[in-house]
Amino acid sequence: MHVYTNPAGSGHSHGPGHTGGPGNSRATFESAHAGPDEARYEQAVAQFLSRYATSREHSSQELWAALDAACDALATSGAASEPQAKLLRDCVSRDIAQLASVLVRGDRREANAIARLAQQRGPLRLLVEALRLSGDAIYRLAGESGRVELRRAGEVTCAGTLSCPQCGATHRSTQSLLVMPCAGCGAAEHVKALQV
Repeated sequence: MHVYTNPAGSGHSHGPGHTGGPGNSRATFESAHAGPDEARYEQAVAQFLSRYATSREHSSQELWAALDAACDALATSGAASEPQAKLLRDCVSRDIAQLASVLVRGDRREANAIARLAQQRGPLRLLVEALRLSGDAIYRLAGESGRVELRRAGEVTCAGTLSCPQCGATHRSTQSLLVMPCAGCGAAEHVKALQV
């Protein structure tokens, strides 16, 4: 489920399934099926976990190699173009790094939010499983993260909340989603939190 909150209180058209109107500060919509980008993201994550689960040491190097192999397999099979596979790798790697960072350095509230989200079927659950397999490598993965909480329009990400740093609009999702420009102001960059 996706929820968009516009702090300015003006309604915006969100296409089919839009339930808000002018003056509504909250519009809720559910997508019956993930779009092609979300579906490819979910395929990449599932193939990644399958490959990583069978690796010998579950090191951070094996984790990144499993992600590379999963995205390469999507391109080779024709399920994604090479540029799409590269973008998917970048999107999944940012989500992995952010999850690792929050699980290692985050506070209890953030860790509990991840645990709640990971109870649902989907990519976030698989990414958390991969981090559980990584053992001590999670600390190295957390150390490799930079400003991983930033997401740009056109990227795909796992469940969480996207907030516009310019107007404060938020978009909450309990499933993977294609990041769109801010519905409130059109900004292309969002801050990602692993909470809904």
